[in-house]
Amino acid sequence: MKSVFTRAILTAAMVVMAAANTRATGFTVLYDFPYGNGAGFAGLMLSGNTLYGAAQAGGNGEGSLFQIGTNGSGFNNFYSFTKPDGVGGTNGDGGSPRGALVLSGTTFYGTAASGGLYGGGTVFKVNTDGSGFTTLHNFLPATDGSAPSAGLVLSSNMLYGTTTFANDGVLTTVFGVSTDGTTFVTVHVFDDPGTMPLAGLVASGNTLYGTTFYGNNQTLNVQGSVFKVNTDGSGFTNLHVFSPTAILLPISYAFQDGPTNADGNGPSWGSLVLSGNTLYGTTTDGGASGEGTVYAVNTDGTGFANLHSFGFYYEDNALGTLTNKDGGFPLAGLVLSGETLYGVTSEGGYYGGGTIFGIDTNGGGFTNLHNFGKLVSNGLNETNYDGWETYGDLVVTNRTLFGTAYQGGPFGFGTVFALDLPAPPVTSIPLNIDLSAGNAVLSWKNPAFSLFAASAANGPYASLPGAVSPYTNAATANSRFFLLKSN
Repeated sequence: MKSVFTRAILTAAMVVMAAANTRATGFTVLYDFPYGNGAGFAGLMLSGNTLYGAAQAGGNGEGSLFQIGTNGSGFNNFYSFTKPDGVGGTNGDGGSPRGALVLSGTTFYGTAASGGLYGGGTVFKVNTDGSGFTTLHNFLPATDGSAPSAGLVLSSNMLYGTTTFANDGVLTTVFGVSTDGTTFVTVHVFDDPGTMPLAGLVASGNTLYGTTFYGNNQTLNVQGSVFKVNTDGSGFTNLHVFSPTAILLPISYAFQDGPTNADGNGPSWGSLVLSGNTLYGTTTDGGASGEGTVYAVNTDGTGFANLHSFGFYYEDNALGTLTNKDGGFPLAGLVLSGETLYGVTSEGGYYGGGTIFGIDTNGGGFTNLHNFGKLVSNGLNETNYDGWETYGDLVVTNRTLFGTAYQGGPFGFGTVFALDLPAPPVTSIPLNIDLSAGNAVLSWKNPAFSLFAASAANGPYASLPGAVSPYTNAATANSRFFLLKSN
């Protein structure tokens, strides 16, 4: 029999072809915020090849909305908030924008934590070119709550968000406002003004998911919760209330910065990530070492898991700072790409300035991707080359992460940065070859791969349309080589 379908030849040709990365691998500072231009407090929003964000002290000093190309070109403040009139910090448009923008068509929606007609902040909309700025709602602290410090989530024609601080005895809230500004509703009022829902919301159908920085009973040292509530205000449920914490004495050569517990406390300022029926987030403190956690919890409140506790700090006398291997005190939330969660920490790492990290959704594969540089005082503030104290969530596209730092950089007022992720490794995929009635029968388990064939080992390889596992190839007198490629 003239069959040449040997296992050795076939296996040698079976590789997964990885897509080429279009950027040079590594960390890049796209923009250094100068003095007077504010700092990137909020996370970014990506549209095409342009990043959009908010600087809480940019423009006239009251905050600005900016844009910058993903290659670092074309930075522009396309809207600057106006100076208050000095009477209660009021103005017509708001100030101190701290949340990420939401884009619908050619219109951005966002929040300002201060200013407005009553000094309690605003919800606004503005076109992508900076025109058409409109205040959709002015928060009246006595009735609405105040200081919306997180971004919004858009569901149908309603924008949903949270107010952070209580003024004049008013409790913190979940609110909704229509995209034309004609409707404002208070979805939920929290029981305790110290609850502080700092993070933005996630919407799934008619259900909103969010976190509170503190719990409803601080006398028991309950430090925050994950909650859900329907958009009509019904069904409020605490999915997980974080455990009380305690100060534990660490090993002698390590430094504990915060109280410890099993699950973390003080959920970060970043929004939750929803994937399937699971929510993912970070806490600023708690965990095994008191430096914060990455966690997961199901949307019905079951299955809570501490995926990672950030490690003890070590006092580095040479650097004059607190360092560790993975970072600590994550103020931002997470972003999901494939089966990997990416996030940032504001402290720790090799130089004490924080880290960019990745971790699998099952808690495995934690990787420190970048260590922000050592801080040096310039007499006015602390500077480094890449930034420090990241509050905003990352965004990811084409295996590149983009983010903002609130402080650091050469001027000390923060940066916009990018980090190219390593290309996925080339991986062998098992291909089984069997003989049946003189024919070669090829089979593979992963349906995400297609079969290609060539008459020589170095190709060219042509696809075999309609070839599915198992694939039968009749024995011939000619050599044939096969290749599996990802779809």
